[in-house]
Amino acid sequence: MMSFSSFDFFWDNIIHPVLLHVDSEIDNDFKMNCNYSLKDIDLYKKELSCAYKRKREWLKSVYLPHDKNAKLDMHKLGAILCRIIIGIKPFSFDVSLVDKYTKNKFGDSKNNTDWFVDNVYVNYKLAFYASVGVIFIELLDYYNSQEKKNIVDMLNNRGTIFFYKKSDNHESFQNSCILSLMKQDTLHRSFDYFMYAAMLFQLEQYNKIGIHYAGGYIKNPQK
Repeated sequence: MMSFSSFDFFWDNIIHPVLLHVDSEIDNDFKMNCNYSLKDIDLYKKELSCAYKRKREWLKSVYLPHDKNAKLDMHKLGAILCRIIIGIKPFSFDVSLVDKYTKNKFGDSKNNTDWFVDNVYVNYKLAFYASVGVIFIELLDYYNSQEKKNIVDMLNNRGTIFFYKKSDNHESFQNSCILSLMKQDTLHRSFDYFMYAAMLFQLEQYNKIGIHYAGGYIKNPQK
């Protein structure tokens, strides 16, 4: 039986479906003009699987060295998935063509973050939403079978889980996270696994509150 924390489970239920969805949202014109390429899926799965197992054991040895039976919770595993996808990117483009294309498309205009996230920053978009998928699995495990069905129906109708509300003067929470991942990577900053895991945990708690009030469930949303 496949474990909820096994790479194959994450690949089948989160990474591969999210990858296909993210790919479908890339503009075809951008693909054609910027030498778009997607890694062979079977090879990509093997590369990610090896990296996942290696990073999981490394994280346990570095952060939990005194616990011989150390187990990482789902939030930390979500952070690992985010990091390995950033390290092993499935999408590639010709950077010089991307620069020329975006200058021709937008010139000096601003406020094009959504487009950049869907296209130029697509690898970071995948990394972020794959990690969010992990907390969605963890979130559903909190509820009973009937509640799970009602919650999935509700979230399908919403089209998304609950994200922190956007302010008028800032990017959306999702875009902010994706931009942060992009900047950390391009500036060669280290990835803070525990801080990212803490963010995923808080987002899960926020969703419990959102579900609590949207669906009228009597469970304590702060549990």
